[in-house]
Amino acid sequence: MARPYSYDPEVALEAAMHVFWRDGYDLASLSELQDAMGIQRGSLYKEFGSKKNLFLKAFDLYVKQFVNPGITMLTQSDSSGSERINQFFKMIPKHEMRGCLLCNSAAGAARTDSDVHQVVATQIERLRNAFEKALIKQTKDAKERRSEAERLTQLYIGKRVEIRAEA
Repeated sequence: MARPYSYDPEVALEAAMHVFWRDGYDLASLSELQDAMGIQRGSLYKEFGSKKNLFLKAFDLYVKQFVNPGITMLTQSDSSGSERINQFFKMIPKHEMRGCLLCNSAAGAARTDSDVHQVVATQIERLRNAFEKALIKQTKDAKERRSEAERLTQLYIGKRVEIRAEA
């Protein structure tokens, strides 16, 4: 019979997400992760398999909590696309010293790990597509719309990096 958990895996995963968000994949040490999660190394490996698997699960949690709501805002149709885009940019927290885990990972672990690169690239493409959808009524030309969506995606990433650097 398996022993019951002495920790809540969801709470532990959320704590790991915050460590990765603050320190990035490369700088987040196993001891920092263990301390934040309140678990022993053996439990970490048993539950999550590896530091990379833990990161990927934490990244997925970040996407659910922070990326998906922004994408929903951009793609909902109850206001104009320009209003949704303006609201999206107004939602960026000006004093979030951690920046954005998606943007941080794009500049960090995604450069050296193909699995991380894939999940990050997928989320950036989702964001780009959401901007493109928000622009559909304003810009009829598909090439122009895609170019503007790309510009907005780059602007978003740049703003998040700038805020992290200034914090």
